Amino acid sequence: MMPGGLALKTQLVIAVTAACSLLSSGCGRDRRSPSSTHYGSDRNQNVASPSPGDCYNPFFPLIPDGTLEYESTLGNTSSYSYSVTFTDVSEGSFVQHQEVTGSAAPALYGTSLDRIWRCQPDGLASSDYADLSRPESRLTLETVDATGFAIPRPERWQKGARWTHGYSVRGKMSFFGAPTPVDVEGTIVVTSEILGREKVDTPAGAYDAVKVQSLYEQSLTMTGRSPMPIRVAFTVLGWYSRDVGLVKQVSDDLRVTTVLKSLTK
Repeated sequence: MMPGGLALKTQLVIAVTAACSLLSSGCGRDRRSPSSTHYGSDRNQNVASPSPGDCYNPFFPLIPDGTLEYESTLGNTSSYSYSVTFTDVSEGSFVQHQEVTGSAAPALYGTSLDRIWRCQPDGLASSDYADLSRPESRLTLETVDATGFAIPRPERWQKGARWTHGYSVRGKMSFFGAPTPVDVEGTIVVTSEILGREKVDTPAGAYDAVKVQSLYEQSLTMTGRSPMPIRVAFTVLGWYSRDVGLVKQVSDDLRVTTVLKSLTK
């Protein structure tokens, strides 16, 4: 029999692994022409203030009047659907609205979620870690701070390109055997790399997509009288089609698959 402390730590690691899931999902199309000069390769990448064209990205295009429908499957046991729409589009930000449309998502943040995205000169940055494609059944986190960008500028979508973004988080985690959730805090760092291009078949159709591999590294600490570090890493593969956005995500580590079911414009 394992000592009490070791057993607790083992349960916590298992709980976090079950709780974590995929990279942010969602996509769409802006009405702005893809040939906008705001995205020329000679543009200064270090400009601090955003410009009106920074919210346009063909690999995460906005669809102000459209809806994207996704389906997530958890192992071979259950699945649920959710829709993605975009609201409050401005020159410097927009809101990605996600809402469960079929079955119940194993998430603690309800059946809908609004994610605020900032349009920066070097890419699109999400202010929140939460996402309906992640079955956070045991872990509820509040994003304290976010750094870097999740979606790089269009000209960087080439094989071998790498980027990193991260979040400082705090919240609660529940696990079997504990009467109440425990408090946790820490960081989540996501390192992504473009592996190349592939053909992808989805219920919404076949797409020529860019394949992105993302490594999630969670460094959390259970707070209290005896702080306990919890470290978990998992890999996510995502396929992004130009002028459509995310069409598929897979994590063998987490046994989660998300595919685009339909796109309505």
